[in-house]
Amino acid sequence: MLDTTRRVATPEGIELTLHLAGPVPRAFAWLIDFALRAAVVFLVLSFAPLLGDAGVGIALLTAFFVEWLAPAVFEVYWRGQTPGKRALGIAVLNDDGSPLRWPGALTRNLLRAADFLPFCYGVGLITMLANRDFKRLGDLAAATVVVHLPERAAQERTLP
Repeated sequence: MLDTTRRVATPEGIELTLHLAGPVPRAFAWLIDFALRAAVVFLVLSFAPLLGDAGVGIALLTAFFVEWLAPAVFEVYWRGQTPGKRALGIAVLNDDGSPLRWPGALTRNLLRAADFLPFCYGVGLITMLANRDFKRLGDLAAATVVVHLPERAAQERTLP
């Protein structure tokens, strides 16, 4: 198993144990998110021709938003989770265990382009495997970690 733990001391002297998520759950979460993003873009593309030139603009803006900004929006407003991360019970936190905010969310998501190089997250995977906290380049730059949520919190998410 590639997952490990990391201990973080808060300013109040409380020690937190973060259960780090390795490449496998992160890859599955990314696949779920990718499928959702592709579905949204496909839906907009299917109606774009009806609007002529404006439809092309709407499709391009949608593709940009869905690919570059939506993951950051989800991570900020959904407690560090995108739909894929939520489905797998993982979340993004700052290195100190505090909730993710806009600067970190934007930094880590905009650097996905560098992690994606040269093909299908090759650099991101190598960086994760070379780092004891399984951080990709975006996580290193944003000072974030991806963690498994405590089981109790995962159970609360499934309750109606």
